[in-house]
Amino acid sequence: MLHRSFACSPLGRLPCAALFETALWSTAPSTAAGLRSLSCGPAGCPESSSLPSPPPPPPPPLVEPWRDAAEPIERAATPPSSWYTSPAVLQLEDRTVFRHSWLAVARSSQLAAPGAYAAGSLLGLQWLACRDERGQLRAFHNVCRHHAAILAPPGTGSTDCFRCGYHGWTYGLDGRLQRATRLAGIQGFRAAEHGLRALQAEEWGGFVWVRQGPAGSAGRDQQPRHAQAEGAQQQVGQRQQEEEEEQQQQHSGRSGVAAWLGPRGSAAALAAGMADPLVHVASREYELRCNWKVFVDNYLDGGYHVSVAHPELAAGLDLPSYRSTIYERLSIQSCQPAGAQQEGQAGQVPAVPAAGERPAGGEQRRLGGGRPPAYIFVYPNLMINRYGPWLDVNTVIPLAADRCKVLFDYYLDASLASDQPFIAHSLAASDRVQQEDTGLCESVQRGLASPSYDVGRYAPGVEGPMFHFHQLLDVDLMAGAAAGAAPA
Repeated sequence: MLHRSFACSPLGRLPCAALFETALWSTAPSTAAGLRSLSCGPAGCPESSSLPSPPPPPPPPLVEPWRDAAEPIERAATPPSSWYTSPAVLQLEDRTVFRHSWLAVARSSQLAAPGAYAAGSLLGLQWLACRDERGQLRAFHNVCRHHAAILAPPGTGSTDCFRCGYHGWTYGLDGRLQRATRLAGIQGFRAAEHGLRALQAEEWGGFVWVRQGPAGSAGRDQQPRHAQAEGAQQQVGQRQQEEEEEQQQQHSGRSGVAAWLGPRGSAAALAAGMADPLVHVASREYELRCNWKVFVDNYLDGGYHVSVAHPELAAGLDLPSYRSTIYERLSIQSCQPAGAQQEGQAGQVPAVPAAGERPAGGEQRRLGGGRPPAYIFVYPNLMINRYGPWLDVNTVIPLAADRCKVLFDYYLDASLASDQPFIAHSLAASDRVQQEDTGLCESVQRGLASPSYDVGRYAPGVEGPMFHFHQLLDVDLMAGAAAGAAPA
C-alpha cells in the first residue's frame, strides 16, 4: 500500500501519472494498473471523470416518520413539524387521507328533492352530489368529460341536467351524457362511455357522504396499532356508465359509512344528536393562515385551551364536567352547560327555550336548554357541534401547506328558527370564538416554522382526542408512503 501522498506536478515537469508510478514500491499490480489509468487534466490533476462515481443517495422519504406513533400518550412526543409545513406532506394527504376517506359534503335535507344538488372541492377532488328524478342519491367528479371544465358552481341549487358552460356538453342527473354537438367525423366514440365519473355516495347520520377510492385500499380500513386489514374489494370498472352506477351502489356491509366509522363510534355520534332534524339558518366561511391539521388539533385538545383563550365560552360551560371518549374513527368531547348540575339537583329538566325566551346570562343563551354540549370529530376533517337547540357543522378544507378554510353551517331547533334576535346573538358569540381560535392557530403555524421547534408533548389527561387523530393520520400516511404514492 502507499505510504506517501503526492501533489500534482506543475506543467512542464513530471506528469502526474509518472509521478504516481514512481511511488509504487510495494503496491499490488492491480493497484498500480488502476493508478496508471488516471490521466491528467488541463492543470495536471487527475480528471474527476476517471474516478469511480459514488452511489446515488437514497431518495428522501415521502413523509418524515413519527417516531412515537407506537408509544402511549404518556411517553409520546407529537408528530414532527414538517407534517404541518411541507407541501409534499399535503400532496401525500390528498392521495392517502382524503382520497379514500368518507367525506361529509352536505346535509341530507339539502338534497331531499329530485333535482337538488351540491358541489364543492377539496384539494384535487371536484365533487358533485345530486338527487336524480327517481329519488336516488348520486355523486360524481364535477368535471366535464370533454376538456375538463367544472360543471356545477360551488354551492347548492336545483336543476334537471348539468350543462358545461364551455362547449355545452350536457349530462343527466344520472351522469349520462345526453348531448354533445359538432362531433361529426369523430371516430371510436360512444356516448355511453363518456358519462360523468362516479363517486361512491351514501346517506347516513343526517349527512350526504362521498368517497373517491375503493374500500379496502392499503391502510384504509385499519385502525391505529391494529395489524388486521380487510380484504381489498376489486374496483369497479368505469368504461361504461352502467358500471359506474354499480360502483355508486356499493355501500352495504363493511364499505358503508357507519362501518367505516366503526360500530361504537357511529352509534355514539347518533346518540349525541348529529342526525337531529333541525333547520338551516346560516353559513359562514373563515380562511386561516395555518395548516388544516393545526385547526383540527386546536379542536381536539380536550377543552384544554377554553378557560385560557375563550373566557366567554368558558362562562357558559361546566368545565370540570368536560370528558372525552375515543372511538374507532371519531371522538366525542362532552360537558354540561353552566348551572346544569344545580338545575338537576333541584329537579329541573333543561328545555329548549320557546321563541322569544332565552336563558339568562352570556353563553347560556345558546348553550342552555336542549342537548348538553357534545363536540364530535369525524376523521379526517369534520366537526359536528351539538349544544342546546343548536347544531353547527365545521368542515376544514386544506388550501396549501400553511392555509386552510373552514366552512360553518348552523342548524337550529325549528321552534326557534324565526327568532332573529336569538339567532343574531348566537352567531355573534360563535364568531367571537372563531376569531379567538384563528389567532391561536395562526400563531401556532408561525411557531411550527421556527427552527427552534420540531416536536412537542401531550397533556395525557386531556389531549387524547388529538393523539388519536395523529395515530389515524400516521396509519394513512405511512401506508401511502410504503405504497410509493409519491406526490405529483
